[in-house]
Amino acid sequence: KLSILTVFDLTKLNTSEKDFYHSKLSHPNIVKIYEAIWTEHEAYIIMEYIKGFELFSYLSKFGALPEAIAAKIFYQMVNAT
Repeated sequence: KLSILTVFDLTKLNTSEKDFYHSKLSHPNIVKIYEAIWTEHEAYIIMEYIKGFELFSYLSKFGALPEAIAAKIFYQMVNAT
């Protein structure tokens, strides 16, 4: 099984290309995106509310995770599980 992460420079995409990539993010284990509003320098994304916490907030409060836990979370993120 191969997972590929692609990063896009939003300044080089037109609106139809942005909408195309937005539509590819539909998966039962990925938070749903309802609307994306693109400006010249920013993207505003309106998405489904998921009760819980953000990984960033957790890391800011408690610091780095042990490698085994970080690896498990990374695996879950790239596989949308």
